[in-house]
Amino acid sequence: MYKHILIATDGSELANLGLEHGLSLAGALGAKVTVLTVSEPLKPEMIEAARLGGLEDPAGRYDQQINALMKERFDFVEKRATEHGIPVSLMHEIDDSPGEAIARFAEHSGSDLIVMSSHGRRGVQRMLLGSQTAKVVALSKTPVLVISDLHLRTKSVQSGALENVGAERTKSAIRAGSAVNSFGPKTRSSAPLRLAISN
Repeated sequence: MYKHILIATDGSELANLGLEHGLSLAGALGAKVTVLTVSEPLKPEMIEAARLGGLEDPAGRYDQQINALMKERFDFVEKRATEHGIPVSLMHEIDDSPGEAIARFAEHSGSDLIVMSSHGRRGVQRMLLGSQTAKVVALSKTPVLVISDLHLRTKSVQSGALENVGAERTKSAIRAGSAVNSFGPKTRSSAPLRLAISN
């Protein structure tokens, strides 16, 4: 079974759902956990526009904002991991393509499962809102467990209870192989999960 789980997060409510599933699964399996956030760099045209608008050192200010954001995000991750009783490694990378960075990091770190979230939507909405997840699934040599936002859009989840939502079904689906490719025909249980084996 999986020994090193890579959880990708951008700090959003949806990504936190994936975080909770990943931590619950790691606890059940006794797996090592790495949590990765990938930030996009400030683009040259944005830097130039900021300078033209009179903002001094836009790149430096952007870096300060990113650093403050990452401290807040990682404090939250460490708190959730502690509540699960799981030690985590926290990683932050800067890359123009978060999807490519996640797939590359998983391979180089020896992770044997990637856990991340995606909107459970179709068509144009999926293209716009799930493009990075789709890219990870397409590029990764590592299996990808995709947690959708289905139940976030159909019912409210009480604070602190996310780790209990679908955790057992997540384990069962992985063991039984009942889930199918994330972006092909799929069967759904009531748990909002899809297992995309990309290799």
